[in-house]
Amino acid sequence: MDLILLAVRRPDLNGYEVCRQIKNNPATRAAKVIMVSAKAQKEEIEAELQAGADEYITKPCDPLRLVEKITKLLD
Repeated sequence: MDLILLAVRRPDLNGYEVCRQIKNNPATRAAKVIMVSAKAQKEEIEAELQAGADEYITKPCDPLRLVEKITKLLD
């Protein structure tokens, strides 16, 4: 199983669009996506999940929390 850590803010395409492209592509749609963002507002989290993210984490991230989220998605 593939797992992608995807930054919301990117220099080219924003993370929401990249996530949508991943989830709409039959070759990559099964990959689990964790969006990484500095923003923790409810609206931001909802936008990440609506874009198709399987999970989200805010920066700076707690390494143990990140491992928990990865383990949960890959189990």
